[in-house]
Amino acid sequence: MVLKDLLSDYGELKKYRKDNRFHITVAPTLIREITSKLVKEYKDGIYISTITPVDLIKEGVIEVNYEFQILPEKTFLVVKTRIPRDKSEIDSIVDILPGAKVLEQEAYDLMGVYFRGNPYLRKPFLLPEHMAQETPLRKDWKPSKR
Repeated sequence: MVLKDLLSDYGELKKYRKDNRFHITVAPTLIREITSKLVKEYKDGIYISTITPVDLIKEGVIEVNYEFQILPEKTFLVVKTRIPRDKSEIDSIVDILPGAKVLEQEAYDLMGVYFRGNPYLRKPFLLPEHMAQETPLRKDWKPSKR
């Protein structure tokens, strides 16, 4: 498997229970580098399916999960990273994988994760106008009064 060799410098590639599903946890500063490496290796055979922020309120972090489909290897890869809740920023990958555009917008709108370098971020994106400054998927969210 090329993927294991490709990511060997970044940590342990762990397998989920299902075949062809893997994950790796990396520092947030490595997301762009890893994404670039994957795109260079797999060219038109890699897609980003989701970017899922998970609010780990007790730990004071947001885990950001990037799920890639790697078609030549018929594999799913989740690259996980953690950022502080109180400074929830990470570099955008939209210039590397344009398919991340809407996914980053959604994570920004619903969880407040700011993707540095993404010129398309705006609030509200999915939320109604009166909720533009809210982050309803965070565990400590309280609805505003209208």
